[in-house]
Amino acid sequence: MAGIDRMEVSAAGRLESGVDIEEREAVIVKAARAVHAYVSERSDLESVRSAFRRGEFRTGFVRKDAREALAGE
Repeated sequence: MAGIDRMEVSAAGRLESGVDIEEREAVIVKAARAVHAYVSERSDLESVRSAFRRGEFRTGFVRKDAREALAGE
C-alpha cells in the first residue's frame, strides 16, 4: 500500500501495542483508504489481469482455476 507502513498498520491492529486510540484510528482509516483506492483501480477484468501478470497478487490468494483464467487472454 503506497504511503502505508506495514509495521505501523500491524501495531495499530494489536490492542496490546500501546498505540493510543486516536493514532490507531488514523492509521486504520489511512490503510482502509489505500485498500479502497487499490481495489477501485482494479474494477474490471482487464485491470485485474494486468495486475495479476505483474505479480501483484500472491498465487496462494488466487484459486488455481482463477489463475489459469487470469493468465489467459
